[in-house]
Amino acid sequence: IYAGIQEYKYGLYEVIPQYSFEKGRLKVLAGIKISGRYKSKDDTDRYHNTFFVKGDLSFEIAKNRLWLYAKADGWNALNSYSSLLMENRWISQEADLRASSVPLMLQGGFKGQVHNKFSYNVYARYTVHEGLLQYIGGILPAAENDNYYDSRLNTIYSNHREFSVGGRFGWESKHFSAGTTLEYSDYTKSKNSTLQEQIQPIGYAPFKWHIYGTYNYRQRIWIGVVADYRSSTPTWSATWHQSSLEYKSFLNLGINVKYAINRVVSLFATGENLLDKQIQYYPQYLEKGISFGFGVLVKL
Repeated sequence: IYAGIQEYKYGLYEVIPQYSFEKGRLKVLAGIKISGRYKSKDDTDRYHNTFFVKGDLSFEIAKNRLWLYAKADGWNALNSYSSLLMENRWISQEADLRASSVPLMLQGGFKGQVHNKFSYNVYARYTVHEGLLQYIGGILPAAENDNYYDSRLNTIYSNHREFSVGGRFGWESKHFSAGTTLEYSDYTKSKNSTLQEQIQPIGYAPFKWHIYGTYNYRQRIWIGVVADYRSSTPTWSATWHQSSLEYKSFLNLGINVKYAINRVVSLFATGENLLDKQIQYYPQYLEKGISFGFGVLVKL
C-alpha cells in the first residue's frame, strides 16, 4: 500500500475449500474462506478477519426462467491508496489507510429471464461491516495546532450492520437495451469508529436508483440516456464538528452518442448533469454543472 507520504506493505492471501452438490433442480456449493495477511505496519489490520462462510444455493422453480437463490460470503479489502485514487481522485495523500472487512454477507431472492430478453433479480441482503470505508472532507488541519481545516478528502472507518432490499431489471434486443437497478439500505449507527460513535455512515445514500437505455441503428449509430438518483445522504462537517448534517438528494441525467465511421474509428459525445443539479457523490465535493465531452475512439 502506498499513501503518498506513507509507504508500507500489506497483502492478503486466501484459501477456499468448497463442496459441490447437484441433484435435479437443486445446486449447492458450500465451504469456507480462510484469509491470511502479511504486513509491515501493525495498525493496518485492525478489522481483519480470518474465517468466512462461503456458499451458494440455487433451486430452479421454472425451467430456464425462474430461480430461488441464497448465498453467504465474506471478505477482507486492502483499501490501497492507488485503488482508492482510481475511485476518488480527491483523496488526500495523508489519508488514513486501513484494511476493512465484511465478516458476513447473506443474500437471497428470486432471479430469472424471459425469452432471453428480459432478466430480473429481486433480493434482500444483510451485511456486517467492520471498518466500513468512508470519505470525509476537511478533517485534516492545514498546520499543527491550526484551527483552519483544508478541503482534502480523508478516510474514516466504523462498524455498521446493513439491511438492503433491491432489484435489477434489464431488457436486451437487437437494436435496444435498457435496464434499471434500485436499492434501499438501512444502516445501524456506528461503533468502533475512528471518528465519532453513534452516527450514520457518511456518504452512503439510503436509496439509489440507476436507469439506462441505448438504441443502436445498424450497429453504426448509438444513442443512450442514463440517469442516477441519490436520496439525501448523511455527512459530517470537520469545521463545525456536526454529525447530523445531510446533503440534498439529486438526479444526474446524462446522454451519450457514438457514430462508427468504420470498424476502427468512432466518434463520440457525452453530456452530464443536464438538469444542472448540485451533485455530491462524495461529501462536500460538488461536481461541475452541465458538462459535455467529445472525442475519437480508435481500435487497434
